[in-house]
Formats: sequence, structure tokens, C-alpha cells
Amino acid sequence: MDQPNILEPLQASFQDASAPQKPHQVSSSKSLFALESNEMTTYRTTMQVPQVEEAKLEVDALSVGFRCLLIDEIYEIVVRLLYGDGCGKGSVAALAITCRSFQPTAIKVLWGTLNSFAPLVKLLPRHEWYEVQRCDGSRALDIRWGVKAAKLDLTRLQYYVGFIKRFSWRGNLDVRSGAVEYFLQRIPHSVRLFPRVSSFTFTDGLPEVSRLLLHRKAFVNPALLELHYEALPSEARLLAEALDKVRKWCPKLCILRVPSYDDYIHVPTVIPKLSAIICVANLRMFDSMVSITSEALLALARMPRLEIANIRLGPDALNLWTVTCLPRRSFPALKSIALHMFDLDQASLLFLQRMGSERLMFFRVSSEIHPHNPQPLIAYFEALAAAPFAPIMQDLQLQFGHPEYVHAPLCSISLDVLQPLLSIKSLTTFVIRSRNYDLDDAGYRAIALAFPRIHTLLLHPRAAMDTDYPPAHMRSLRHFAEHCSNLAVLGLFIDVTDVPELPEDFESQSLVSVYHFICHGPESYVGRASAYLDAIFPRNALRLEEARAHPEPGDYFVPPRAHSPRMPWTPAGVMDTVRGLYHRRRRS
Repeated sequence: MDQPNILEPLQASFQDASAPQKPHQVSSSKSLFALESNEMTTYRTTMQVPQVEEAKLEVDALSVGFRCLLIDEIYEIVVRLLYGDGCGKGSVAALAITCRSFQPTAIKVLWGTLNSFAPLVKLLPRHEWYEVQRCDGSRALDIRWGVKAAKLDLTRLQYYVGFIKRFSWRGNLDVRSGAVEYFLQRIPHSVRLFPRVSSFTFTDGLPEVSRLLLHRKAFVNPALLELHYEALPSEARLLAEALDKVRKWCPKLCILRVPSYDDYIHVPTVIPKLSAIICVANLRMFDSMVSITSEALLALARMPRLEIANIRLGPDALNLWTVTCLPRRSFPALKSIALHMFDLDQASLLFLQRMGSERLMFFRVSSEIHPHNPQPLIAYFEALAAAPFAPIMQDLQLQFGHPEYVHAPLCSISLDVLQPLLSIKSLTTFVIRSRNYDLDDAGYRAIALAFPRIHTLLLHPRAAMDTDYPPAHMRSLRHFAEHCSNLAVLGLFIDVTDVPELPEDFESQSLVSVYHFICHGPESYVGRASAYLDAIFPRNALRLEEARAHPEPGDYFVPPRAHSPRMPWTPAGVMDTVRGLYHRRRRS
């Protein structure tokens, strides 16, 4: 069976078993996970692999550490991973059995990475484990201590948690959340659950489990390298206390990913603690939706190893005073950055001009304010095209929010505004989310000719009600089918009332497989538009199968639909469907 072997470190141990050793009998009732450290080098067995029931042998290699396995089961797994069924079985088993260092090495491999709390919970004493099995989420918090914590036998738990190097929990269902809560409540705080963990990930969102983990500071230890924790806004105080401990006790931290909830934008308890970590750490990756201070921004700009950054900058952090303090070549090693700013003002322009990385390939900017004047936008695009990373930039995404002044005219995204960006020939993803476009057929043709390697092109607002500009004509879509040979995802705001005729011998070679359009026009025109789209995009997987009237007279929102039974339609539901489709593809 050829597959990635999780027991590769054991192969080095097999070399120690070249000389035959005296066989001894082994008791199959003893579990590998019940062995103590002083028994690891004295355990021997016979040269023959014990016969195990067929049901026990059907064990997935990636889940071996999630239950207590017998010695003979471990050997059988090793044999099957290395040689499959039958061939070479006896000789490999003999090497594994006679090797003195096999058992401690196996424990390190099996317990090195955990994706669940189940192995830890099952290390409780038997009577405590029965209580956990009867525990459910509804009464987990009402369970009182049956015996004092001092009487719990936690020897096995303390032994095995020392081998855990990587822990992640992303909504696993192999153990009930109530059982995990009971486990975290019963274990004394003097017992450290993850004393040597280097990577800790918790993104489940269970409030009770999250609060208990934060209260225990379970992941804080000097060996921590990566922390990814999605705490709910209600846990801001506990998160701030845990981040303060991380700053003091985790000097090797290089990857920090903390809440991505928008509710954390202005949390006074978390902002200073998070900024304090940034000022003392040497990060390689930073991802957070929490606004940082100007001191933290300056620290990030000077980090020599920072490669990936997702930063939210408030008006207090990004200002002219902060920008003047930035080094000439800020973010020297950056490869991907996502900036969430309040406005594209003079400070943001100077900030872009100070970015000195020559390896940046992914650049994304989100502005809460939609510009009213095209000049700042043109200046920003010119600085972006002149940046040292422009020749290799592959992914460019720009998103503009709501206007600052409701009745003031918005800046239109026209060909003159986009002209500086058309010189970046290396782009494979080009996304602009704006409320106002001013592009005619010549403008769309220029965009199609400017990006020969484009794979994803989205030029439309977030929702149908945000459309404040004339839609594109159907004939403009043909430019992308003819000139963009690599284009696979296309999104525009189109007018379905004017469907042009195609030549009889027309054959499209377009690779577009996904398109999602916001359409303008009567519903009766949608069928003809769908036929035209099928002709120029023959490989499309999502078709225009359904159209319903938009609340505003004369506008129709045509969602992308897979070939599936029709579902109940609501305007909000359709827009959420399209929005979710785009975000899922962007994450993938």
C-alpha cells in the first residue's frame, strides 16, 4: 500500500535490530499507552506476529492515536503501512518486535499530532471516564466534583501530554463538547495540558470550551511557535489575559492568528495586548481583524521575516506621523498582504510607497469609504504600478465600502482610472468591488487585452441594490472569450436586453467554467441571454437557470445555479448564495 507513512521515524529505529535477540512472551492485554517510561526499553515479544481479529486491523493510519492500541495492533499497522498485506510481513515484523527503541518512538509519532480531545479525555481514570460518557452538553456546567481533584490519578495524563507537539480542533465530533467541558473542569490547574506544544489551533467556536481553555492558559509555554485562536467577542477579557501571558512566556512565537470577527475591530481590552506581542515578537505570519496601534504597525514594518500579513488599520494607526517613521524599505520579506483601511488618503498612499518587498505577489486592499474624487484613486494605482513588487504581482483585489457623504457623487471606475493597473501583465486575479463603474465596450476590450494570464476577473458590486452605473453590453463578454485564454471565473454587471447575434461557424475556446452576473433587464430576455452565454462559454458549470424580479422595478438578479432542483427564492437568499460562492472560491 503506497501512501504517506506517519511512522517514518520508526525506519531509523529498525536499523538497530540487525542482530537477533532472545525472544520473550508478551501479554496482549497490556496496552501500549499504559506503559510508563521505565518500561519502554524492557518490553520484548516473540518473533511471530500475534493473530488479531480482522475488525481490529481496519485502522486508518491517520487515526491511530485516537484510541488505545495493543502492542500487536501497533506492529500490524506498521507492517501494513510498509508492505501491505502479506509480502515481507514476517521479516519486517521481526525487525519491529526486536527493536528496543520501537515503543518510545511509536509513542512520539502517535501522540505528536492530535486533532481531537478524545485521546486526552480517555486518559482519565476509569470511574472518571464513566462520568464523562454520561455527561451531555445541557448539564455539563452543573456537574460537581464527585471526588477531590487531589485524589485523581493523573499519572498517565501527565506522561502522554508531554509528547504533544501539534494540537488542532476545528469542530471535531468524535467527542461531545459536554465531555470536553467536564474534562477541563475536573483537571487541576496545576496539571499543564500542553506543556510542550509548538502549534495550537482552536477554531471551533464553542464558548464554554473556549472559555475554559483561555482561563487555563492551556497553550502558553516557551516552545509555542504557532497560535491560531478564534475567540468569540464575549471572551475578549480572557483572550486579552491569555495574550499577555503569551507575550511573557512565548519568545519563539512566529505565527499569530487571532480573532477574525468584525466585532473585534475596536475592543479596548484586546488591542493593547495584541500590539504588545507584535512589538516584542519576530513574526513570520500575522492575521487579525483587531485594529492595531501605530507602534505595532511600525514593528510589523521592520520585521525581517514577515511573509504574510492581514492587518486592520484604523485612523489612529495609519496617519502621516506614523508613515514618516516607517523605514524606507518596509516589509522587506512580505509575500502576501491584506490591508483593511478607513480611506485611501495621503497617508495610505505614502504607506504604499514605503513598501519595499520585491517578493509580494498577493495585494488586497479594503477601504471602508468609497472615494468621491478620482485623483487620489489614480495616484494610488500609479504608485501600485510603480512598486518594486509590481512585475511579479499575481493577485490584486480592491474593495470599496459605502460613501462618506450620501448625496455626493461617487468616483467612477473608468478606463482612465484603471489605466495604471493595465501595465501589470503578471496578474492572474483581478477583483474590484465598487458601487460605480463607467466602462464601455472599448474599456472591457482594453481590460481583456491587458491581462493575458488572467484567471479570475470580477468587476461588480457586492449586491444588486448597490448598482449605480450602466451595465455592460452582452457583446463585451466576447472580448474575454476571445482574448483571455486562461480565464476561468468571470463576474460582471450586464444588460440582457441587447443580445447580439453570433456567426453560424462561431466556436469558442474559452475556459470560463464559472460566471456570476448581476443582470439588468426584463425576465423574458434571460432565456436568450443564457443561450448566448452557453455559446461563448461552452465549459460553464454554473448556468443562468432562474431569474426572479428584483424588488426595484426593471432590475433582475440572475444567480449562478448548479444543475440541481430549484430552491425557494428570496432576494436576500440569492445574494447571500452568490456572495458565499465567491468567498468559497477565493479561499480555495
